[in-house]
Amino acid sequence: MRRFFKYLSIFVAAAGLIITFADLKGWFPKPRQKLAIKIISLGKETLPLDAPSVNMFLEEFLFSKSPKYRKYVNQLNGIVIEDIMIGAARLGTVYIEHQTGRRHKVCSFQDLKEWAASDNLIRWIGWSLLLVGTLVGWGLDILKRRKETDSVS
Repeated sequence: MRRFFKYLSIFVAAAGLIITFADLKGWFPKPRQKLAIKIISLGKETLPLDAPSVNMFLEEFLFSKSPKYRKYVNQLNGIVIEDIMIGAARLGTVYIEHQTGRRHKVCSFQDLKEWAASDNLIRWIGWSLLLVGTLVGWGLDILKRRKETDSVS
């Protein structure tokens, strides 16, 4: 029975390592990162509200941080991106535009990148499996050594 748990702990740790590696290589889809890249790459354009990526951005980013904007969703034209190039660096701001033409700042490109990077559930699953598998393996080794030292004395 102990051998079964030992192999199981090795398998769980290996699965965690593989999942973490695959996540770092970008093999798992990350819709937040794709959306952030799309928004940043647009330049000075307006994204209409009927785009699925814009709806995701509004729900997960804007409305979760500022619920007051939810009541104005019928009065919005879309998301407007304004950027500036300073050398090789690209700085920008994301706005929501009302039908009246007024704009409200939503976030900077840096805020958008941080939001996209926070989408890491798969990474946590991988690291958790790795940790659990390793700790169980160590625990089994400690119990085995204790049993051996108890039987010797």
